[in-house]
Amino acid sequence: VGGVFSISSQLAEQARLNPQRFATIAQRLPDDTPPEYFEAILRGIADAPIEYEELVRVCQKCHSLPGRPCGYGICYALAKRAESSLPEDAFHMVTWYATKDQQVDTESWRTQLDESLDHHTDPITATGKELVRGNAAEVIGYLIAHDPDRVAVFLPALEHLAEDPSIAVRACTVLALQNI
Repeated sequence: VGGVFSISSQLAEQARLNPQRFATIAQRLPDDTPPEYFEAILRGIADAPIEYEELVRVCQKCHSLPGRPCGYGICYALAKRAESSLPEDAFHMVTWYATKDQQVDTESWRTQLDESLDHHTDPITATGKELVRGNAAEVIGYLIAHDPDRVAVFLPALEHLAEDPSIAVRACTVLALQNI
C-alpha cells in the first residue's frame, strides 16, 4: 500500500528481516523495476547478517541496471562490508560512481553558507554527500581506513575526484584523503 517511497521503506525493513530471501529476489527482479526497490533491498540486506559475497552479487546486479541508478545503495552496502576481503570488482563499482556518475551539483550549499557560518555546520560537505560522486568519495575513504593497502586501487579515482567540477564533491574527497 502506498507509492514507491512508502513501499521502498517497507521493502527495506523486510529485507533486513530476511536478507537471503531478498538478495535472491533482487537478482531476479526485471531491470525495469523501479530503482528505489533495488536501493531499498540493498539498504536492508547491507544492515543484516548476510555473507559479503551475496551482497556483492546483488550490488553487481544493481550496477548492471540501465542508467546505473543505484549508486547510493551500492556504495552504502559496500561500505558496510569495508572490513571484509571484498573482491576487486566491488572496488571498481565504487570507483565508477566516484568518477563517472553524471548527477549535477546544483550548488545548493551556496544559499545555506551564510546561515551555516553562524551555526558551525558544513553545508558544502553535506551537499557533497548527497551527490553520488561525493558519497562514493566518502566510501573510498572508509574502505581505505579499513585497509590501507587499498590506496593503490583507489588512487586514480581520488586524483580524478580532486579535479571534480563540484566544490562539494572535492570537499568530500578531502575527507577521504584524510584516511591515507
